[in-house]
Amino acid sequence: MVEKVRLSVGTAMRLGLAPSGDDTFFTTAFLMTYHPSGCNANCAFCPQAQESSSSSDRLSRLSWPEFPMQDVMDRWPTGKDFERVCIQTLCYDGVVDDVIDIAENVRKVSDAPISTAIHPVSKQEMQRIKDAGTT
Repeated sequence: MVEKVRLSVGTAMRLGLAPSGDDTFFTTAFLMTYHPSGCNANCAFCPQAQESSSSSDRLSRLSWPEFPMQDVMDRWPTGKDFERVCIQTLCYDGVVDDVIDIAENVRKVSDAPISTAIHPVSKQEMQRIKDAGTT
């Protein structure tokens, strides 16, 4: 199982993993793959890049703290599920396997549609991601 995942701060708050009240209007869960060495794409503007000097818990001006995947699954809401789940990805070897693992874990606790924002991958890898329960 994936050991760590990043969550948008709003998702973390909704799951009770970050301080705040429960925002019932926050209906999409945003998860991001995690890799200790960062993203291989190494884009100059991105704090997830391997050579970035920015804090790696940021993306698009939002905080994306890291959490153990098991904690995320243990806190997933019962009876007040998200309407949609979006998995954001870094670029690194094995990321497709990580997306599949995340999607399969989310699918065990949620019927919400799962989308994935990923760099270009092969048709076979896209099929594997779809077979894991993404739409």
